Amino acid sequence: MKYFQKKYTAAIVSAIIFPLILLPVITIFSSVSFSSIIPDIIYFLCSFTLIAIISYFLVKPIQIFLNLDTSEDIDEITALTYRIPFINTILITCIIAGLIVFHILFTNRQEACEFFTKISTALISMIIYTYFIASDIMVSIREILFTKKKIFPVKLKATNTSIWKRTALTFLLILLIHFINILVNSYIRTYQIRHMDNLYEIKTVLLTFNRDIIVNTVTMGIILIPVIIFFTRSITEPIKRLIKAMNKVKEGDFEFGVPVISNDEIGIMAGGFNQMSASLFSYRTLLRQRINRLTLLYNVSQAGNHIEDIDKLLSFILDALLNALNSEKISVMLIDEDRKKLLLKSCKGNYRNESWENEFNLGKGIAGTVAKTGEIIVANRGHKDHRFLIRPDIKSDYQIRNLICVPMIIKEQVIGVMNVCNKKNDLDYDSDDVDLLTTISAQIAGFIERSRLREIEIEHIKREKFLYMGRVAAGVAHEIKNPLNAIGMIVQRFKREFKPVIEEAEYFSLLEIITHEVSRVNNIIDRFLKFARPQELKKSSVDFSSIVKEIIILFTLQAQEKGIFIEESLKEDLYCQLDRDQIKQAIMNIFINAIEATKKGKIQISTEQKGNNIYLRIKDTGPGIPEEEKSKIFELYFTTKSRGNGIGLCIAQKIIEQHMGKIDVKSIAGKGTEFIIILPASS
Repeated sequence: MKYFQKKYTAAIVSAIIFPLILLPVITIFSSVSFSSIIPDIIYFLCSFTLIAIISYFLVKPIQIFLNLDTSEDIDEITALTYRIPFINTILITCIIAGLIVFHILFTNRQEACEFFTKISTALISMIIYTYFIASDIMVSIREILFTKKKIFPVKLKATNTSIWKRTALTFLLILLIHFINILVNSYIRTYQIRHMDNLYEIKTVLLTFNRDIIVNTVTMGIILIPVIIFFTRSITEPIKRLIKAMNKVKEGDFEFGVPVISNDEIGIMAGGFNQMSASLFSYRTLLRQRINRLTLLYNVSQAGNHIEDIDKLLSFILDALLNALNSEKISVMLIDEDRKKLLLKSCKGNYRNESWENEFNLGKGIAGTVAKTGEIIVANRGHKDHRFLIRPDIKSDYQIRNLICVPMIIKEQVIGVMNVCNKKNDLDYDSDDVDLLTTISAQIAGFIERSRLREIEIEHIKREKFLYMGRVAAGVAHEIKNPLNAIGMIVQRFKREFKPVIEEAEYFSLLEIITHEVSRVNNIIDRFLKFARPQELKKSSVDFSSIVKEIIILFTLQAQEKGIFIEESLKEDLYCQLDRDQIKQAIMNIFINAIEATKKGKIQISTEQKGNNIYLRIKDTGPGIPEEEKSKIFELYFTTKSRGNGIGLCIAQKIIEQHMGKIDVKSIAGKGTEFIIILPASS
């Protein structure tokens, strides 16, 4: 506020100093004596001082604007400030009218008219002067409000006339006032001369009239100075602000604007510049958004080419998409093989089991509806949408404000849906968000289909490999077994028919070794044949935990002898459609590996059901598996044990995959290994 007080005080002081300096100068270059203009100086000082005091107290309400935050309040203070010169006019007119009445009552009419002409000049000049001061103050206020507080008044106090028209009208008004003042003075002096007989008095009146003309001319000149300054500044200052704003825009600051303080040509230019700047800012924001989204599409495409694991790929894509859409949650759901349910495949964001369904029936809820119809749904009213499925058994304070659900389609068939919900900053999803999500969902559908085809191809290669190995194994087994049988029979004859006397013990020892090794080779061949030849599964409904209990009982003694503690956590009534013997063989192979790898440690075994799957976890505290060997442990004949044959884990994986299950391994070198078997539960 001090800025405006100083500015206003300087303007008033300059208005007082101008006549005090100019009027004595005029007396030097004219025939008017200095003593004769002393009354005029007094009139000027009184009127200007009075106006300055009144205006100073009227301008105080401008302080209010510093605490205002709305444009409507600022419009009120603007109107109040613009009323300052008019309030001055009313107050000063009342004071002057009182003085004139006083002159009429206590002096003659001549002196009253002369007083009126003198004081009216000061009055009119200060009315115009205070108006320009008030206008200048409000220009400064509006500029500060616009640039610092980012507030702009709604009601624009400005004229629709152009600059040159306003300038011309102001000059004409000043000249008209000056002309009227001279006419009034001429009338008064003529009236005085007509009633005078003394030449000396007539000469005095003419000198006074000459002095009044000079004083009025100087007064009009004083008035013209602020008028010229104001109109010059009204043109140059907006242009300076416009140039400053142009430089800011050139530097990339599109948010910098120009305050529109009039509706003339300069105001139209400022308004047009602000619109242009806003449009450039909008286009730049849109361009950046498009570039970011194109970059996202490129990154997704590149990730699809380099990341083979579909779970890791989905995790990467959903993370990137969640940030691009500025949302809280995102998920991918796939239709099951029976095409009856949607199952959660992957999710990111503010995810909690109690606030997000893991599965939907087709046709139920928004996700189920999209999966069934293949049509995109945008619900910017969230749970208020009648299609939104609300489960009373799920207790959560989390609310879905808005969401998009798009289908993932391959070969005109919906394979799943992608959901994204709760855009941040309370914004709604728009068509650009839908387009991006639709494009990404098509890419993900392609990646999922490619992963499925890759799995089919790998399975086909395995099947062909096993089929070929079966044929080769049958031939090799036939060729090997015949000599082995012959060797076995010869050994039996040696035992039965030949009785050497010398070194009999060594003789029988060698025969036992031959017999044992022949038996071992036969066992290896039998196991290889079982692995190579696909066997028909004999499935029945089996309690999975009961199989695990049998294996634990079977190997408890062996584990205790090695100082291994078995910790079990088995859930009951976990029923599966299984070939009991084959699943038992697969689990035994994994359990044997855990016992052999652990020395004086612990083996943890647990079973549980999650959704439609049953999980078996076998975790040991052995040395672990090196990272470079982890991908090879299920390969045929790969082993790290000195007496291993590399068939056990390969057989276990094959049996589990035949049961539509999955086996996974997690291992940290030096900390142990965990095998996870996942099998489908019975309906």
